[in-house]
Amino acid sequence: MKIRNGGFTLIEVLVVVLIIGILAAVAWPQYQKAVEKSRLAEALTNIDTVMKNVELRVLEKGTSSDADDYLNHENWSIDLSGGEWAETGSYLYFTKNFVYSLDDATGIGVYRCSGTCTAETYISNSQYGLFQGYRAIGETYKYCEGYTSLGKSICKSLTAQGWEDESN
Repeated sequence: MKIRNGGFTLIEVLVVVLIIGILAAVAWPQYQKAVEKSRLAEALTNIDTVMKNVELRVLEKGTSSDADDYLNHENWSIDLSGGEWAETGSYLYFTKNFVYSLDDATGIGVYRCSGTCTAETYISNSQYGLFQGYRAIGETYKYCEGYTSLGKSICKSLTAQGWEDESN
């Protein structure tokens, strides 16, 4: 009678590694999407804060107010979290993952940076952009533009929340 050692054969180990590799390859994109959706919650919360302030500002001053008045964050009652304004009197707010740009047309643009966000590169270095504002008093618009496959996927998922997907 032959006694066998309790170890695994090389083929058994390779099969297990192959199965784990296949599962990881399938799960990784879904994991990235889930992480991005949690980051998106930050942006949507800050957009909501800005748009509430836009609505108050429009009701107070109207949409034809001086553009500089809208572009200076110090004229707003905005308390965003997780970042900092680019400079005094600026209209750009930077967080770890996003750049928020106040719009002189009484709205906001938000860009999800692929790498480090700077004032010069945040538009060209983005995965997607979210835009919300007023076309006229009382009429709002919300749309998303995806620039990468992940960005397009995020924009598509936002359509259930009333956002328009204007990705290419």
